[in-house]
Amino acid sequence: MEICEKLANVIERFEVVRDEGDQWQIKCPAHEDRSPSMVAKLSDDGKKLLLHCRAGCSVDDICDAVGIGKADLFASSSSPPPKARVTQTYPYHDASGALVFEVVRMEPKSFRQRHKVDGEWVWNMKGVQRVLFNLGGIAEKPDWPVAVVEGEKDCLRLIASGVSLVPTTCAGGAGKWRDEYSAALAGRRVAIIPDNDEKGQQHARDVAGSLLLWGAASIRVVQLPLKPGGDVSDYLQGHDAKDLVAELKAAQEWRPING
Repeated sequence: MEICEKLANVIERFEVVRDEGDQWQIKCPAHEDRSPSMVAKLSDDGKKLLLHCRAGCSVDDICDAVGIGKADLFASSSSPPPKARVTQTYPYHDASGALVFEVVRMEPKSFRQRHKVDGEWVWNMKGVQRVLFNLGGIAEKPDWPVAVVEGEKDCLRLIASGVSLVPTTCAGGAGKWRDEYSAALAGRRVAIIPDNDEKGQQHARDVAGSLLLWGAASIRVVQLPLKPGGDVSDYLQGHDAKDLVAELKAAQEWRPING
């Protein structure tokens, strides 16, 4: 069955492992997929693209991950969605300064990850070491507090502000923290600055709990006065580094609720 241009453009947004003509085996963009756990196939009449993730990711989450809406899964006379283009790259380096992988921002808005094999970009993270963003900055300023935020953009905004914090984040943002990140911050003073939404608050709790287990010197969760959904970059549009430092000092040291 021939696929229309609109749906073909949608398929191009995914990391296709196997093309079977009217069905595609895909690495799901909504979770860290090590093998193709997602299937995309055409409906019997060829007018709809059906998505199914065997790991349980919803269609909404899959669409959000590649920057499309559910309406884009239907063939119609309307214009096909624009092809994704790279608008920003965020390099992740290891402790020696060597490039490990990149997070790539696409437009329409979505994020993908890639690493190099024999000089060529590979759009997956199979076998790739996971490291924190700005790991070199963390090593260069061992006496500075580390600020854990939810995105690379926030890290760069904090650096530009001149605040005496070393910002970092993990690829994928909220919900993607790993214990090895906490191990890299053992013995450090850490301030977690979450986005003002439930996902951000849960991420802060998860990160704080992990940091506690791995021996962070101190942990503070800094709740900035933000509008719903706001982040530290929004805060810095109306405040300066001194304001942020004052918020940090006012934050109490974190302890688990039952601790």
